[in-house]
Amino acid sequence: NGGGALDGGLDLARLFLPRGAPLAAVADRSGKRLLVADADGPYARAPDPLYLLVDAGTASAAELFAGALRDNRRALLVAPPPGATFGKAKIQRAL
Repeated sequence: NGGGALDGGLDLARLFLPRGAPLAAVADRSGKRLLVADADGPYARAPDPLYLLVDAGTASAAELFAGALRDNRRALLVAPPPGATFGKAKIQRAL
């Protein structure tokens, strides 16, 4: 997935993560950090393993989704060498 809206990535990650699980760390220009977390999702405690396919074209909200599930040990990322996503690491919102 080449991207997507931030809210969509967060909403999707919320489905698979338990209460209080960190979804993203966001900082403004001054460096003030905001940690985003939310309530239980319907698939947070599913017993089946979850694998996400990613590659260098995985960017923006898709990276956030994949990273949140990986960092919370809910999913294993499967990627071709070198195993990295796009690496955008920026969030922008229209004002």
